[in-house]
Amino acid sequence: MFLLYALIYVGFVAINIARPALMEAEVLWGLNLAVVYGFFLIIFALILALVYNHLCGKKEAELTATRSEEVK
Repeated sequence: MFLLYALIYVGFVAINIARPALMEAEVLWGLNLAVVYGFFLIIFALILALVYNHLCGKKEAELTATRSEEVK
Protein backbone atom coordinates (compact mmCIF):
# COMPACT_ATOMS: atom_id res chain seq x y z
CA MET A 1 0.00 0.00 0.00
CA PHE A 2 2.87 2.34 0.79
CA LEU A 3 4.46 1.75 -2.60
CA LEU A 4 1.15 2.40 -4.36
CA TYR A 5 0.73 5.71 -2.52
CA ALA A 6 4.38 6.61 -3.11
CA LEU A 7 4.00 6.03 -6.86
CA ILE A 8 0.93 8.25 -7.03
CA TYR A 9 2.73 10.93 -5.01
CA VAL A 10 5.77 10.68 -7.30
CA GLY A 11 3.39 11.42 -10.17
CA PHE A 12 2.27 14.59 -8.39
CA VAL A 13 5.87 15.69 -7.84
CA ALA A 14 6.86 14.77 -11.40
CA ILE A 15 4.11 16.94 -12.86
CA ASN A 16 5.22 19.83 -10.66
CA ILE A 17 8.83 19.45 -11.77
CA ALA A 18 8.34 18.68 -15.47
CA ARG A 19 5.25 20.72 -16.34
CA PRO A 20 4.26 23.07 -13.53
CA ALA A 21 1.95 25.03 -15.82
CA LEU A 22 -0.18 21.89 -16.16
CA MET A 23 -1.13 22.20 -12.49
CA GLU A 24 -3.00 25.41 -13.34
CA ALA A 25 -5.39 23.66 -15.73
CA GLU A 26 -9.00 23.51 -14.55
CA VAL A 27 -10.10 19.90 -14.32
CA LEU A 28 -13.12 19.62 -12.04
CA TRP A 29 -15.78 22.11 -10.90
CA GLY A 30 -13.51 25.05 -11.66
CA LEU A 31 -10.68 23.67 -9.51
CA ASN A 32 -7.21 23.33 -10.92
CA LEU A 33 -5.24 20.10 -11.15
CA ALA A 34 -3.05 20.95 -8.16
CA VAL A 35 -6.05 21.25 -5.82
CA VAL A 36 -7.86 18.18 -7.19
CA TYR A 37 -4.70 16.05 -7.11
CA GLY A 38 -3.90 17.27 -3.59
CA PHE A 39 -7.36 16.42 -2.28
CA PHE A 40 -7.17 13.06 -4.05
CA LEU A 41 -3.89 12.30 -2.26
CA ILE A 42 -5.44 13.11 1.11
CA ILE A 43 -8.61 11.10 0.49
CA PHE A 44 -6.65 8.18 -0.95
CA ALA A 45 -4.41 8.14 2.14
CA LEU A 46 -7.48 7.98 4.37
CA ILE A 47 -8.93 5.12 2.33
CA LEU A 48 -5.65 3.23 2.55
CA ALA A 49 -5.61 3.80 6.31
CA LEU A 50 -9.12 2.33 6.61
CA VAL A 51 -8.15 -0.69 4.52
CA TYR A 52 -5.02 -1.20 6.63
CA ASN A 53 -7.06 -0.92 9.84
CA HIS A 54 -9.55 -3.47 8.54
CA LEU A 55 -6.82 -5.93 7.55
CA CYS A 56 -5.07 -5.54 10.92
CA GLY A 57 -8.32 -6.00 12.83
CA LYS A 58 -9.12 -9.12 10.85
CA LYS A 59 -5.67 -10.58 11.53
CA GLU A 60 -5.87 -9.64 15.21
CA ALA A 61 -9.21 -11.45 15.55
CA GLU A 62 -7.74 -14.48 13.81
CA LEU A 63 -4.73 -14.56 16.15
CA THR A 64 -6.92 -14.10 19.22
CA ALA A 65 -9.12 -17.02 18.15
CA THR A 66 -6.06 -19.20 17.55
CA ARG A 67 -4.60 -18.39 20.96
CA SER A 68 -7.90 -19.07 22.75
CA GLU A 69 -8.07 -22.48 21.04
CA GLU A 70 -4.50 -23.26 22.16
CA VAL A 71 -5.35 -22.48 25.78
CA LYS A 72 -8.30 -24.92 25.82
